[in-house]
Amino acid sequence: MSDAAVLDDHLPEVPAEVVDEIAMWRRIVGNADPENDIHDLLRNAAAALFAIRKKAADSIVAQAIVDGLADMAIVAGIDENDAGLIFYEAEAELLRLPSTERANGHALDEPPPALGPDDYGASAEAPPTPPEPLRFIDIAAWHGEPAPEREWAVRDRVPLKNVTLLSGEGGVGKSILALHLAAATTLGRDWLGALPMPGPALVLCCEDDEHELRRRLDQIVQHYGTSHAELSKGMHMLSLAGQDAVMAAPDKRGLIMPTPLFARLRQAARDIRPRLIVIDNSADVYAGNENDRAQVRQFVTLLRGIAIDANAGLLLTSHPSLTGISSGSGLSGSTAWNASVRSRLYFKRAKTEKDEEPDPDLRVLELMKSNYGPTGEMITLRWKAGLFLPVASTGGLDKLAAEQRAEHLFLKLLALFAGQGRNTSEKPNAPTYAPTLFAKESDARELGIRKADFEGAMRRLFAADKIYLEPFGPPSKGRSRLAGRT
Repeated sequence: MSDAAVLDDHLPEVPAEVVDEIAMWRRIVGNADPENDIHDLLRNAAAALFAIRKKAADSIVAQAIVDGLADMAIVAGIDENDAGLIFYEAEAELLRLPSTERANGHALDEPPPALGPDDYGASAEAPPTPPEPLRFIDIAAWHGEPAPEREWAVRDRVPLKNVTLLSGEGGVGKSILALHLAAATTLGRDWLGALPMPGPALVLCCEDDEHELRRRLDQIVQHYGTSHAELSKGMHMLSLAGQDAVMAAPDKRGLIMPTPLFARLRQAARDIRPRLIVIDNSADVYAGNENDRAQVRQFVTLLRGIAIDANAGLLLTSHPSLTGISSGSGLSGSTAWNASVRSRLYFKRAKTEKDEEPDPDLRVLELMKSNYGPTGEMITLRWKAGLFLPVASTGGLDKLAAEQRAEHLFLKLLALFAGQGRNTSEKPNAPTYAPTLFAKESDARELGIRKADFEGAMRRLFAADKIYLEPFGPPSKGRSRLAGRT
């Protein structure tokens, strides 16, 4: 839908050419090179739009122009008072008012004062500033030059200068996963079998307070064998839990506009120049309609502007809908979420083809989309010591489910035998060898769990310290039996 069509739904009196002019200047200001003088650019926009307002002499047009300029000031990150002065100077120059007239308090949302021909001089109409010409790519300059290598925050997973969506249902652990990546980026350490491009990280947390973040970072610091002081050298973290964290919201015309918080985060990104920006969670920072394709696209475009400014990869977390969970897409709302980002990751609970959950501590991270690399990567992770870490086993989820069933039944039968006063041994040649006895039980036969399966389960349970050898009888006999940890 065009800018004119969106505006016409709310303000039918505003001509389409006025809407297009406002939209053009908004794009110019929003995409301005940081090295340019943004104040001069905003002054040019004001001069051009005030000339249109003066010619139209219409209060509806005047209000639309004032609103548009206010939006541009927010996009540019310019203080309200400074913006007001810029706009007034532009209008004063257009109307050829002497500088002393500025003290009269002329408001931007009021029509221009009625001045006579002598006040305007020979030319009563100041021509609008022409739009900045389009900058076409100089393709000829590429001749004989190697193409630049694609840059990644995490190779094949999180590209630089782009937005990556990390979705996952509530409580699955995506915030921990994102925080882990931010720390790995800062420390130059591995993350799920990959080495992120080292550099600073900027993390905006909207769901977890400072105490919760501290608890999680403690586990990360311990995992990497480092210190909080070392991590603080490059990690810039902000918690807005319980606060207004909206970064973009629709205006009365339905256009997604940045808030002052957006401008502050964009400036922080320009100053810090992080390699990774994490925004957790989209539900907190986006106040638009998640089902509106145009609004979603505008929001992601705003975020990409931050990523481009900072030369960073931007990771945005989100929650999937019930349909997104059941279908396995991991999405919620408009398909524009998937179409607008360049990479998308889905973090979910590990389940078999029979929809079994082999282990509540298992997760799967799946690369659902990558415009610049291979897709379909699936990483099985296990919750361990406060983090999700890659599982060494490569047998697949069905194998893990079978192993989980064998371990569960081993512990159940061990407790049953102990309650009956029947001792079991870990020694293969003993008549009370646990795997041999357990494989004869009806529960094992019904589930198809064999002696070899119980032997593997016993090894894993010993390694996990869930079973142990308990001494019994006279010490001189040196007898022991299997026992489970309570």
